[in-house]
Amino acid sequence: MLFQYSCLSFAQKYDYQWLFGYDSQNDIPFGGTVFDFNANQLDVFYEYLDMNFYVSNASICDKEGNLQFYTNGVYIANSIHEPMENGEGLNPGQFTTDWSNSGLPIAQGVLILPFPDHEKEYFLFHQTHEYENFYGVITPRLFYSHIDMNQNDGLGEVILKNEVIIEDTLNRGKITATQHANGRDWWVLAWKFNSNIYHRFLVSPLGVVDAGVDTLGVSRPNSLGQSVFSPDGSKYVRYTSVSFEEGQFIDIYDFDRCTGLLENHLELSHNDSAAAAGAAISPNSQYLYISSHLKVYQYDLLADDIQATKDTVAIYDGFTSPQPPFGTTFFLAQLAPNGKIYLNANNGGLHMHVINKPDQPGELCDFQQHGIELPTWNSFSMPNFPNYRLGPLFGSPCDTISDFYRPAAAYSFDTTINSLLVDFLDISTNDPTEWKWIFGDNTTSTEQHPQHTYNTSGTYEVCLVASNLFGSDTTCQEVTVEVANATGEIIAKERLFKMFPNPVQNELTIKSLNNEEFDKIEIINALGKTVKLFEYTNQQKVIINMADLPSGIHLVRVFNKGDVVEINKVVLIN
Repeated sequence: MLFQYSCLSFAQKYDYQWLFGYDSQNDIPFGGTVFDFNANQLDVFYEYLDMNFYVSNASICDKEGNLQFYTNGVYIANSIHEPMENGEGLNPGQFTTDWSNSGLPIAQGVLILPFPDHEKEYFLFHQTHEYENFYGVITPRLFYSHIDMNQNDGLGEVILKNEVIIEDTLNRGKITATQHANGRDWWVLAWKFNSNIYHRFLVSPLGVVDAGVDTLGVSRPNSLGQSVFSPDGSKYVRYTSVSFEEGQFIDIYDFDRCTGLLENHLELSHNDSAAAAGAAISPNSQYLYISSHLKVYQYDLLADDIQATKDTVAIYDGFTSPQPPFGTTFFLAQLAPNGKIYLNANNGGLHMHVINKPDQPGELCDFQQHGIELPTWNSFSMPNFPNYRLGPLFGSPCDTISDFYRPAAAYSFDTTINSLLVDFLDISTNDPTEWKWIFGDNTTSTEQHPQHTYNTSGTYEVCLVASNLFGSDTTCQEVTVEVANATGEIIAKERLFKMFPNPVQNELTIKSLNNEEFDKIEIINALGKTVKLFEYTNQQKVIINMADLPSGIHLVRVFNKGDVVEINKVVLIN
């Protein structure tokens, strides 16, 4: 399934593959779903997984966007969907054993960070519950495990597992992180149960270090909710849905990326009888989105009176998926590398929600309810990612690693069928302060997020130059627009080749439609790797065996004399 967005590949694609799956061992509509942000379009497709996800969910790619491993809090699976060596037995205890078939039910209960200056090594932070009595559970400790992907020919090994870094009664889940101001290290926060105390951990080239506690704000009991850092690391937000009687609360802090300390606490009262709770912040770090079961709200974090900016941007419309009583209400939220925010439902179902323009105020944010159709069921699960592309804090006294960082230019765009209008979204990293867009039709713009209308249909090379006081970076990609002619017919690019059947199971036929010839066929998998390459002499029809490739979406490129003359996507079902 393909969506009308494009995102340029750029460095540190740790969060470019999201995995979901409920009753994964069964056939569609159960099984694994993958969100893949590597291609020029968001791919949502089915992939068989042994692992079940309930709520706890984390995955990690390498810097190029290739899946490395993932976890549901019970065990770690590698990139070929098998238990990683020494990856079983996470979070030991009776509670984990009781949830071993489905995955742990802890929102933000797992988080993966790269080990600074240790290539292809990672730390997994994780927690479980213990039964306190017949009626309740507690979270008595926080673990970490060390994963080395240099082992087992790239399939990895857990070389240190279930290391206790703090023994204290913690609030369930809500583990989150942001980069240190030096752009290399990480701060991790874990909230102590029924308190206003936060445990701080520093992840550096020396490993994981307990950095002590920080006490600020208002004590809150164990509750549903989500914690999130703003993408620029300047704010920390904790949303807690305590109970119908006691209400829901938003705690907002300034965050010092040098010291890891919270400052300037602000409490917002947010009472709407929420039965679920999620939070995410827009890419420009201005707008906070709060999901509360039946509604989604927006707050302006840059306003003098944040409470007064509360704006309802979505009210549940009654849609059910796939049928009653599975309402697509609102639960956890996560900012994606394409600059959009995705929300799951407070039910199992076959749909998710998306905020297409979260940097825009009010209804301009373009909240699309149940706008993402899933090939398989998702039950409450949403992966937990920090902002992996934050970089250093310019001018900070603790940015001691690099003398300068120029921007890494990147952008996404939205096109609409039968329209000349394109919305462009800057997602460059390292804090650009100036932008120049070159639209490929002899026009330019210096806006950060421009809209552009083309005069005619076609494919245009669009370049973005992102600059700051340390330098500039340029990136280019192709943008295609299609418009209707006077009779209302869509003017589309002429197809030169037919590829059938699609979906394909065994053999794919590629045939010229107008005597066009080709001399090379390349097949690329969902990870961007070439899996088949054939060279011919002036062919017009070939039959390619696909039975030895795994199921999923593949990109087929047809060449003639070194030029790509056709690109198509085929779905392989084995």
